[in-house]
Amino acid sequence: YNLSIAYRNRIKGQKAENIEKAITCYQEALTVYNFEAFNYLISPNQRSESTEY
Repeated sequence: YNLSIAYRNRIKGQKAENIEKAITCYQEALTVYNFEAFNYLISPNQRSESTEY
């Protein structure tokens, strides 16, 4: 999750490429932060991912 935020805020490189990497990181975070184990963290991650789109 934190890596996705870092890519989202990254200044170096192409903005579109950084956003794509951020989205990938959000999606990967959701495989670890599943609803059963971390239901209090799911909403911020999903909200952040939808912001990138």
